[in-house]
Amino acid sequence: TGNEFPRKCDLSVESDITEAFEWIEETLKGADVIINNAGIMDNTPLLDAPTTVWRQMLDINILALVICSKLGLNSMLSRGVDDGHIININSLLGHKVIGNLLPFYTSTKWAVTALCQAFQNEL
Repeated sequence: TGNEFPRKCDLSVESDITEAFEWIEETLKGADVIINNAGIMDNTPLLDAPTTVWRQMLDINILALVICSKLGLNSMLSRGVDDGHIININSLLGHKVIGNLLPFYTSTKWAVTALCQAFQNEL
């Protein structure tokens, strides 16, 4: 049995993410497991898509993942946690381009793959 602590957080707003992690530190003394599972997609062809759609995907699919990972890792390191975990839920499209299926989404998922490797290299 465990406890749930629901909290509203707009992952496209960095201050919301920071405030959520501050709450976790103050209330729960930190998190030892971070699961990045948020993502949005749009199948508009690259030549037709408005940049607002791309920016939203960048904010959620890439930046939110990096910010949550960074804050979670820094918390674990500052508390001496050496058995914590960060789990990044990605997509097959982060490893393989399939025709013109979800072109910009696919790009963000390739970025997630690269970021996972970059975090691993830093640690």
